[in-house]
Amino acid sequence: MSDSFCRPYKNPRTGNNTYGGAARNGRLKTLGGVDEIVKRTTERAIDAFLNDADSNDESNFK
Repeated sequence: MSDSFCRPYKNPRTGNNTYGGAARNGRLKTLGGVDEIVKRTTERAIDAFLNDADSNDESNFK
């Protein structure tokens, strides 16, 4: 299994190309860190589940 975060990455702050673990670390930092990524992912998942639930509720009333 490969980690898509480890593919080559051009750091927007430095302009340097990085690879492997350095690319992963650069992406994580650019995205705000692991805690921020988890927070944003959780919020998006909850929103999607609530939208699905609301769509299912509306179809039950027809």
